[in-house]
Amino acid sequence: MNFMGIEFTAAEFAIALIQVLNTILLLVLLGKLPRKEEKELPVRTENRTAVLPEKDDDTELVAVIAVAIAEFEGTDPENVRINDIREVRKEERTGYRSNWSIVGRREQVNRYI
Repeated sequence: MNFMGIEFTAAEFAIALIQVLNTILLLVLLGKLPRKEEKELPVRTENRTAVLPEKDDDTELVAVIAVAIAEFEGTDPENVRINDIREVRKEERTGYRSNWSIVGRREQVNRYI
């Protein structure tokens, strides 16, 4: 059997025809399924205030950072000296990109280097 310049046996043509009909049937059935309606989320209008720790006492923060750095470097926390702690804004550090985006971009660039 010759169909549009392609040679088929009768069995191959029948199988291809059944696959096409199954695909059409599947698309029709999926199109008729009821779709879930999105529910509106309730809007909360309560005013909440956060309790922030005092800015003057950062000794615990410094201790935690020192232990984390020491663990990362594999040294004793007494060997780590922290001179200054400053907040780095995300925009200055990343140029408005997420950390996932930055790492993905680095991996893509380093793949070809």
